[in-house]
Amino acid sequence: MKTKISIFITSIALLFGATAAFAQGTQAYFKKDGVTVFQTPISNIDSIVFKQTAVEEGVVINGVRWATRNVDAPGTFVQNPEDYGEYYQFNKGTTDFLGYDYYNNSVFANSDSWLPANDPSPSGWRAPTSDEIQKLYDPNYVTYEWINDNGLTGKKFTDKATGKSIFLPAAGYRYYYDGGGLYGTGDYGYYWSSTVYDANDAYVLNFGLGGGGLGGDVRGDGFSVRPVEDICQSFDKPQGVVINGVRWATRNVGAPGTFASSPCDYGEYYQFNKGTTDFLLYDDYWNSVYANSDSWLPANDPSPSGWRIPTSDEIQKLLDPNYVTYEWIDNNGLTGGEFTDKATGNSIFLPAAGFLGFDGALRYAGYNSDYWSSTVNHADNDAYGLLNSGDTHWLDYYDRSFGFSVRPVAE
Repeated sequence: MKTKISIFITSIALLFGATAAFAQGTQAYFKKDGVTVFQTPISNIDSIVFKQTAVEEGVVINGVRWATRNVDAPGTFVQNPEDYGEYYQFNKGTTDFLGYDYYNNSVFANSDSWLPANDPSPSGWRAPTSDEIQKLYDPNYVTYEWINDNGLTGKKFTDKATGKSIFLPAAGYRYYYDGGGLYGTGDYGYYWSSTVYDANDAYVLNFGLGGGGLGGDVRGDGFSVRPVEDICQSFDKPQGVVINGVRWATRNVGAPGTFASSPCDYGEYYQFNKGTTDFLLYDDYWNSVYANSDSWLPANDPSPSGWRIPTSDEIQKLLDPNYVTYEWIDNNGLTGGEFTDKATGNSIFLPAAGFLGFDGALRYAGYNSDYWSSTVNHADNDAYGLLNSGDTHWLDYYDRSFGFSVRPVAE
């Protein structure tokens, strides 16, 4: 790959040195994986600048991963955490300011939330909910202080447990009534949530030197956006990810032979060695052909083609603290465990889907993640599974008639 890039850059240099030799209208094509992503006449170009932008990884504060920078132009972050960025009216993903017409003629003002289609956050991020902002202001877990450093003002929020922090600059706001006049820069910060307050207002994180908090404010004003991680999108890798030598799928199994629609979806529940979702009550299961196998048979595996249920040894590698870190995530009401390879940073998220008990009723959804292995425990006639809940996670054995989730590994 490096050779190809080197040749490409050299060719561009030669191209610009000989632009005059090309016929008028000659086009320059820029391609990714053989597909043209941009083209323009050579006469429009006099140089090319390669610019590397910072990768936004964010920091987790009180269970929510916050970006460290404000949103700038739609779909982008500002360069530095202290930069103000752009100002957005509620549920409007562009920066052309509507002023009072926001209420009179726009389709943005009357939504019950900030719609994903209108969210200006970069890919993998979204505007926070009011509950997530409230967690940022929870004094039991977060400290916050006004910062004034050489004229740079704003609020610093720090997780008490980890010491990780974010800085929100006092960017002020744009006032809808006078068409977008800028006020309060350096003195106040106003940051949107995605949650409506009432028919006219939406929840906003606001602060100044004297304090701050969560409150309602008019939807037509232009406020800053500091996004949180969209965990569903950020974990979605169709080819899976390798963690401690095992390639894991990034979604649960849905209907037999399919994946769930996103990494956040619970998917379906399966009894051990049974590849269909019609639930058998306890006695019926133990009298069935599924109950007494020495392993989960390939013919009964509900995983999509190219994938299979992991062994207990493969789950044990996922739980190895020498190579993998574990974190319980509570993201916009979605809970589950994140497992991250220490060497590569690759991660999977196992949503807390709960499990189906002996009677087929769903239990502990939102609190427990319960995932089958393909391995039986002969001593107790149970089967091994992964359970994680809060700060704890372990491999144990469970009654085979339970309905657990399935997160497959590559064959």
